[in-house]
Amino acid sequence: MAADHHFEAMGTRARLFVHGGPADLVARLEARVEELEDAWSRFRPDSDVSRMNADPGSATSVSPDTIDLVRHALLASWETGGWFDPTMGVEVAAAGYDRTFARLTRPTSGFVVSVDTTTDSVTGVRPWRGHSAHIDVDAGRQTVTVPAGIAFDPGGIGKGRAADLVAEMALAQGATGVMVDLGGDIRFAGTGPRGGWSVSIDDPFDRRAAIASFRIPAGGVATSSVGKRRWSHAGAVNHHLLDPSTGTSSTSDVVSATVLATEAWWAEAIATAAVVAGVDRGLELCAATGTTGLLIDAAGHAHRAELFEAFAC
Repeated sequence: MAADHHFEAMGTRARLFVHGGPADLVARLEARVEELEDAWSRFRPDSDVSRMNADPGSATSVSPDTIDLVRHALLASWETGGWFDPTMGVEVAAAGYDRTFARLTRPTSGFVVSVDTTTDSVTGVRPWRGHSAHIDVDAGRQTVTVPAGIAFDPGGIGKGRAADLVAEMALAQGATGVMVDLGGDIRFAGTGPRGGWSVSIDDPFDRRAAIASFRIPAGGVATSSVGKRRWSHAGAVNHHLLDPSTGTSSTSDVVSATVLATEAWWAEAIATAAVVAGVDRGLELCAATGTTGLLIDAAGHAHRAELFEAFAC
């Protein structure tokens, strides 16, 4: 028997689709999501992440889950050459995202894309800042040290890693198939309906329409878009995908990136990096990291990474 459960978590809409397992498994999985949010939310003052950032230069005792998250975030930063940067918490707050998204002032105008046509997204941006290398993770002592001047921001990779951990828990506790969707960061595991899982990619300019669809046997899928989380601050409209070279909202020629990977955290990191890096570099990142996906540019054109056709339907 399958259960399809919708709820709110991690500041977004969440969904659990579970086939098989004990009757209370969905409740256990939802509780696990809440446990991870308690540890990782930068809006909860007692969370591991908030305490790490509030005590710069000091080794902060954290949970094994947080050690796991920080390690994955630092690996993603390294593997993408800094296009994905988890150390921009100060810049995110300065842009106005200093409270939960539900409490921010939304733009009154429609979705307008700002593209900087003076910057070459392949050669003109300096993505690697090196700040991630200065975060110290001591797994033995179970501590994380964040240096002064920066703040760790789990951002989307937190939702992606949570989806992975919850999906793995579901299988370990008897489910035969599971989908965990945390605001578009999705992990599929086990056997899906009719042997696979089908996904539609929304048109970022008209979410009522699908721009493409694909089918995968298992793995992670994530979509990053400059149109999802936008707010007004100090007379400007900002979004949450910051360019590491400027510390401000990205103005590359990519407005949306959907990435397929083995796990959701990796799909999220590459999708975010692709939006910030631009079409050309984003496609290169997919090829270099063993992922694939679909990038939508500011004109609404779709750019398919290598191997995407193998999954398209």
